[in-house]
Amino acid sequence: MSERKYTEVQLARLKDLLTQSHRALQIGTSYYDQANESAEFGKANCAKFDSAHAKLELVSRELTKQLQLIAHLVSQLRTRNSYLVSSLETLHSGDEEIIQAIADVFNKLREKQVDSNIAEGKTLYDYVDTDSVEALKAQALQEMQELKNIQFQSQRILQSIEGNYEKLAVSSRDSSLSVDYKPTFVTEKMSLQLNEIKSMSSILATVAAQYDRVNHLYTNRDKYADLSLVEHRTEHELPTLISKMFESLQRVKAISEEVDNRVQRYSIAFKNAVKLLTSLETFGLEAKNKLLDLGLLETSFEERKEGARFIFEELSNLATWYDLFYSAYTELIFEITRRHEEQKRHQEIVDNYQKDLHLLWKMESQKREHFHEYYGRYLPQSLCPAVMEPATRFQVFPEKQTTQLPTVTPVARPSLSQIDLAISDVSGATDSLALSPKTSRTPRGSSQN
Repeated sequence: MSERKYTEVQLARLKDLLTQSHRALQIGTSYYDQANESAEFGKANCAKFDSAHAKLELVSRELTKQLQLIAHLVSQLRTRNSYLVSSLETLHSGDEEIIQAIADVFNKLREKQVDSNIAEGKTLYDYVDTDSVEALKAQALQEMQELKNIQFQSQRILQSIEGNYEKLAVSSRDSSLSVDYKPTFVTEKMSLQLNEIKSMSSILATVAAQYDRVNHLYTNRDKYADLSLVEHRTEHELPTLISKMFESLQRVKAISEEVDNRVQRYSIAFKNAVKLLTSLETFGLEAKNKLLDLGLLETSFEERKEGARFIFEELSNLATWYDLFYSAYTELIFEITRRHEEQKRHQEIVDNYQKDLHLLWKMESQKREHFHEYYGRYLPQSLCPAVMEPATRFQVFPEKQTTQLPTVTPVARPSLSQIDLAISDVSGATDSLALSPKTSRTPRGSSQN
């Protein structure tokens, strides 16, 4: 029995199968090499990723810290500026009341005519030192304007710092400093790539085995073998295996690309963070200078505030003073009227005393003349010279002369004045002076019923 051999068609078919399996092995090897190359690239990126993440975390924490410090600083500046605003508003509301009080009392003084017997054609306002008051008002308003200027400069400093802070905060939000990350990211991605490459290695081994099998058949083509199984594996199984390797290769590349994209994102984020830190340093230097300026402004504000408060206190005292001047003028009219009445009462008492004293002197003189006529002329002068002297004449006159008070139009007092209340305690002592001279001065030795 003769040995069976391949026909020419079968030999051609076997050669074709060898070519297909060899091509599949080449493609599979290429896929495997690409996968390894991509995995190595991914592995290198994973190392970069860890390093980039560590640096970004450090910079991000510092940025967050600096932004929080700046936010706190801005909050403090707002509080300090609010204090200046409230202080200015309080002082301003008080100064308006004082200025209005001065205007009101001056209007009263303008409307109050001075009695024509005191001064002709004048009002109480003519006795106001208007130049001094106006100068004091101008000084107070100038101080207020300076305080407003200081507060305005403080407001501009605050707005400048707030504006720069807002820009930095927006840049921080827009720069994507925070990126998705979990500690197992690198390990998971490298593990996935390793699994894919192991799968590709196994598949490549299968493809290589198939190629070896077909090559063995072709090399030993003098020995006949059934080609149906070889045909099925080469034409149906190998394309499926190569397709799986391609899919694995795509997954390996996708993982490497994902890692690379994240590395790029971290790189961009890190550059943005460094840029922000540089901006923060610049901002810090500017803020430091502005804070020094603000401190000087606040010191000047406090000094000027105390000066303005003192001036407005002076103006308030002047308003009170001139209001009391208005009241004092009314009391002056009452006082002049009272003094005229009291002078009249005193004069009546003096006149009565003068009459009594004159009468007493006249009676004493007559008695001495009678004594001298009947007895004294017989006495030697050297015996008692004093008895020869005339009677002493007593007179009542003021201790000193005072300036004559003007005569004013009497005004009725609606109620007791402070002066009347003050002298009410000594009214008992003055009541005796109002008694009749005849009843208040009883000659010595007489009885009083």
